[in-house]
Amino acid sequence: DISSCSFVNSSLPQKVIQHVTPILNCDGYNLLQNNGEVAGQTVFHFHLHLIPRYKDADNSNVLTAGHVSFSDEEMKEICESLRLN
Repeated sequence: DISSCSFVNSSLPQKVIQHVTPILNCDGYNLLQNNGEVAGQTVFHFHLHLIPRYKDADNSNVLTAGHVSFSDEEMKEICESLRLN
């Protein structure tokens, strides 16, 4: 039962959002958890998707994220900027 999971009731998602918002310069987020194959779950353990959203992006389908491609160097820079000091 997902409601008994302590993570769901924790402040961790909010803390992550507060940390990454200024770094990603996004305007909002979707928190998404797929439960079961029919719901789109492909990795069968509990995890949340934190999907940053931007005002000028196509946000018409909140259940999917538009995937943006990044070079290896760009991804490295993003990962390094998200690290806690």
